[in-house]
Amino acid sequence: MPFKRDYSRESLEQLEQFVLDRWPTQDGFIEESDTDFIDGAVRYIGETLLRPYGGGWHLNDDPQFDSNNRPYLRLDTLDRTPVTPFFLLTALLKRRTGSVLTRVLMHRAGTSRSAASKRAQAGSRNGIRFRASHHNFSLGRAL
Repeated sequence: MPFKRDYSRESLEQLEQFVLDRWPTQDGFIEESDTDFIDGAVRYIGETLLRPYGGGWHLNDDPQFDSNNRPYLRLDTLDRTPVTPFFLLTALLKRRTGSVLTRVLMHRAGTSRSAASKRAQAGSRNGIRFRASHHNFSLGRAL
């Protein structure tokens, strides 16, 4: 499957459909051994959300935290709820609507504020940035 990697809404739709086609159940995904694909998909989803809204990647090793040992995002939007791309992958497999990733993207657009304005007020950007383009994003054995 050709996968358009341009960080667009359409690319999220393609990725979501690919994941739905590849894993008929959420359990199959959780048991998957192709961690290269999953890691790449997590990075890609995260970067696609960061590009329009700004923000940063974070990692929390607190066992009380929902995203324990999974990277999550804090976007420069009015809605500061953390976004964990791995959990988005499991949610899209559970819901199977084909629109989970784009709904998150569009919901954040509704709560967006100027990332430049927010950074100017804060004086700097918090968090660690991982660029998907600096990692080997591959569809692994999926092709």
